[in-house]
Amino acid sequence: MAAGDSAARERLASHIVHAPFSLARLHYDRDAGILTYEARASLHSNLPAPAPERFSPLDALAALTAHIREKGFQLVRYCGYYSNKARGQRR
Repeated sequence: MAAGDSAARERLASHIVHAPFSLARLHYDRDAGILTYEARASLHSNLPAPAPERFSPLDALAALTAHIREKGFQLVRYCGYYSNKARGQRR
């Protein structure tokens, strides 16, 4: 990132602000060296919350960095009227 590249800084800040996981649900047991992530139940289904996931510190870093997009990657999700399912039904 160049020193004066404000657009790149803004993209980086958007990733920091909208983290793919909750720090409040991430716990570290220093004695055992285990990170535990307690996911919440889905708001859109009646399924119970998933079991807590336990990671070694290196496995946790690998799982967290999997959420970082490649440079230039564009992600567009269409919902409702513009979704693939709705467009197919209209055809």
